[in-house]
Amino acid sequence: MCSHKPTFFGYTSKQELVVIVISSFPSYQMRMRELQFDEDILELKRQATGAARSNIQENIDLMRLQREVKDKSTKLTAVQAQFENLNSVCI
Repeated sequence: MCSHKPTFFGYTSKQELVVIVISSFPSYQMRMRELQFDEDILELKRQATGAARSNIQENIDLMRLQREVKDKSTKLTAVQAQFENLNSVCI
């Protein structure tokens, strides 16, 4: 006869293994929730980054348009001055 007791994944009995597995289940669930929260946080960060990029691009476009308006306003003022000058010469 063999006096060696069988082991189950290093545990001396199936009952001990079952107790260990069942007792570790809540911590496994907690870890899974933590991983899901981590994934959710990463997704929110990606969304925030995308929104920030979009806002930055909109600001750049707005500044470009404001510069164009200023340039055109300056040109209009110059043309109006020339018109007034020509108008005063012709009168």
